[in-house]
Amino acid sequence: MLAGCGGSAHKRADAPAKLTLTPAEISCTVPTRDAMATYLHVSTASISESASVGNNDMPQCMFRRDLGSGKTVDVLVNVDNGPSPYFRVLRTVDEDAQGFPTLDHPPPSAVMKLGLEADWLPQYPQLITTDGYRLITIAVTWRHEPQRDERALAIAMARPFLHTPRGKAANQIARDYP
Repeated sequence: MLAGCGGSAHKRADAPAKLTLTPAEISCTVPTRDAMATYLHVSTASISESASVGNNDMPQCMFRRDLGSGKTVDVLVNVDNGPSPYFRVLRTVDEDAQGFPTLDHPPPSAVMKLGLEADWLPQYPQLITTDGYRLITIAVTWRHEPQRDERALAIAMARPFLHTPRGKAANQIARDYP
């Protein structure tokens, strides 16, 4: 038996090559940096960024703004395009909430009108959200500021990543199982 795969057509010389996006192109987006600058009331140019690959093998970007007097705001944005992002957000939130109130940390809190699902995990502190296509995790380190400000900054920086479907398309994606 003989088997093969592929085609007999010749490759066109003028056909564009498939582009592979770098971690910076995926996670260090201009709208995200703009959202941070707008929230902090600073210029976009004053925010530094550094692209890398996270411990989940997904692209991430560290945004940093020096506020002076030894204060900085660090925001780590991880963009995960793995399978079943909606299910994984629900599972993460459920696991984080297990044992409440006996655990020594507050439970996750829902963030309304952000993606198909979004929750703030105060113990880390980080936001986890999805539009059904990608799982976005945004961790904020902003010492000596209330968590409500960290949460608001994370929400602002998540919005540019989310392209949330509506109606039947959203219902099809938002199934409670992988």
